[in-house]
Amino acid sequence: MAHQKGEQETSKKTHHTMPIVNQAKEEAISEVKKSDMPKGEEAAYRKLRDARSEARLVGVREKRAKAKAEEATATKK
Repeated sequence: MAHQKGEQETSKKTHHTMPIVNQAKEEAISEVKKSDMPKGEEAAYRKLRDARSEARLVGVREKRAKAKAEEATATKK
């Protein structure tokens, strides 16, 4: 098959370009230990949930704090 100038030859079969090598069962499956994980990642899901909750409730908490402060100043008078 002749190629024109600037064209590249493409492979018709993927097993020639990307050979699949099966790993041994011991190498393919391994448990992740807590000591292997980076520091600070122990409670990553919890941190994300807390951050999402904080972002969602910022306005509500500010409004509540402002009302409480106004109430406190009203009772002092």
